[in-house]
Amino acid sequence: MRIAVIGCGHVGLVTGICLASIGHHVTCVDRDAELLSLLEEGRLPIYESHLDELFLRSRCAHTLALARDSGKAAKDAEVVFLCVGVPQLENGDSDFSALDTAARQIAQAVDTSKLIVVRSTVPVQTGEQLLHLLSVYRRNRDVSFCVASNPQFLREGSAVEDFLHADRILLGVEDSASEITLRSIYAPVSFFWPTFTAPS
Repeated sequence: MRIAVIGCGHVGLVTGICLASIGHHVTCVDRDAELLSLLEEGRLPIYESHLDELFLRSRCAHTLALARDSGKAAKDAEVVFLCVGVPQLENGDSDFSALDTAARQIAQAVDTSKLIVVRSTVPVQTGEQLLHLLSVYRRNRDVSFCVASNPQFLREGSAVEDFLHADRILLGVEDSASEITLRSIYAPVSFFWPTFTAPS
């Protein structure tokens, strides 16, 4: 599957590299030219066990690309993972500027409907806010967006192991198509899907 990962911080790099290592075609996007130059040279700005090996292997297999243009990456992708920072401000509010920028660039560039997956740590109801932004910014009124949540539970130092051998993967979706797509993305990962029984 063609996937764009927006944001090459700790979560974005681990997510993008691991998804590429299990066979997806991933484009990792960041606005930081210096960071992208470092990555182009084959050097990672973070240390995680096995991550450098998976990075080089994915680059050699051409399953992992690097880009600065999130709009083009989103246009070419089937699914977009948002891993941008949403830091907390001194007054307790969250800084959504990076998320807003990503939403605008994606919405204005794509010409087909997209599944947008929020992997960043964000406050409650961010998905609704993001869906509103995407609808406002879109240029093509025939394009629609589905927003899903896929919070990360990656511990620094064991993030690759946590990703590839997760005991659970949490998905928040509003439609069956999004669920099917995300299950397909994570199908190669060794994990346990809990079964929930609705109360009678």
